[in-house]
Amino acid sequence: MESTVPVRREAVVSTLSGASASPQISLLQKAHDILSSLPRKDGDIELLVDRDNATVIDITYEQEELRKDLIYFTKGEDELYRTFAFAIPTFEKELAYCLERMPDQVFRTFISDRDGTVNNYCARYLSSVQSAYNAVFLARFAQTATRNAAILTSAPLDKGGIVDISVAPDDAFTYAGSKGREFRKNDGTRGEFPIPHEQQQKLNALNAALDDLLKQPAYLVFPLIGSGFQRKFGQTTIARQDIVGLIPTEKSQAFLDTITALVKSHDPTDEFFRIEDTGKDIEIMLT
Repeated sequence: MESTVPVRREAVVSTLSGASASPQISLLQKAHDILSSLPRKDGDIELLVDRDNATVIDITYEQEELRKDLIYFTKGEDELYRTFAFAIPTFEKELAYCLERMPDQVFRTFISDRDGTVNNYCARYLSSVQSAYNAVFLARFAQTATRNAAILTSAPLDKGGIVDISVAPDDAFTYAGSKGREFRKNDGTRGEFPIPHEQQQKLNALNAALDDLLKQPAYLVFPLIGSGFQRKFGQTTIARQDIVGLIPTEKSQAFLDTITALVKSHDPTDEFFRIEDTGKDIEIMLT
C-alpha cells in the first residue's frame, strides 16, 4: 500500500492538469491484483507476526478503494458515481440535498476531519492510503470553493502520519496532525505547539520503553492493527483492538493493563501523563 502513494500522487497531478493517468493505471492494477491473489486459509488472509505466530487480517478496504480508482481512471466519473449509487441506495438523493444547500460564496476557511472526508475506516491506519479519485475531488473543491482548506486529524503529521498516506497535491491543503499540535501549511511552512523540556523528556523515555515492550513476542501484533503505534506530538497512541475485533477481548484487556502499569511506573504521581481508552486505542497524553 505504501508503494501506491507516489503512483496515486502522480495520477492525481496528471488528472488535475488535464493529462492522462495511463502510466499509473497499470501500476494500480498490479497492486490490486497482488492483494487479490494473496493466499488464503479457510477464506481468510493470514499475516505472519513472527516465525511462530500469525493473525487474520481484513484487506477489504484497501482492495475496494483500489478498485474504485481503477473504475475512475478507466471508465470515468459517471461510472464511479454509479458504483457509489449501487453501494448506497440514497447516494443520489443525499448528493442532490447537499448541492442544493451549498452556498454560492467561497469559504474563507474550510476545516474537515480526515475520517469520513478523506477515508472511511480501515483495519490499519498505515495502509489506509487516500484514494486517487478522492484526492482529485477534494483538491478541486479546495481550489474552487475555498481560500484555505485544512484537514485536521488526531494522527501524527508525518513519520507514519497523515502526510505520508495523503496523495492530494501539496499545495491543496494545510494538514494539522496530533489534534492540531503540529501542522504543515499548503505553502510548506511548518509549526508546532511548544512542549516544556521536562515533559518531552518524560514522553521520550516512555516511548523508548514502549518500543522495547512491543518487540516482545506477546505484543508484536499490536503495532500491526488499527492505529498501530503512533508517536504523536505531545501524545502517544497504541492500538489494542481494530474495527473488526481481531484481538480476543481478554488479550486486549490484558494489554491495556500492561500499558497502564508501564505508564504508572514512569509517572507514579500522575503528574505528566493521563490515559484515555477508546476501546480500540490507548491514548497516552501529556497533562
